[in-house]
Amino acid sequence: MLFRYIKSKRFLVFLIITCVANAIHGALNIFKRPLDSLDIKYGSFPEDLRLQMLAEAKKMFYFGYDNYMAYAFPMDELNPLLCSGRGPDYENP
Repeated sequence: MLFRYIKSKRFLVFLIITCVANAIHGALNIFKRPLDSLDIKYGSFPEDLRLQMLAEAKKMFYFGYDNYMAYAFPMDELNPLLCSGRGPDYENP
């Protein structure tokens, strides 16, 4: 049945229209809109900035994770004033 549908004229017309639509993507893309000032400023990251921000996010994550493991591991959270672990709050879960 699928093979019969592929050989049908409707499928060939659909295939041709799809190919033409992909060829002139900008003209038929109903979701494409002109870029506003925020899209221009914040729409995409250059690759070097993306890699720099990725490294910064990893650095911040490992800073928090390493300090949790060093000072508060068996407990639930780190008490920042005493630099020690704080256990679960059984009265207010």
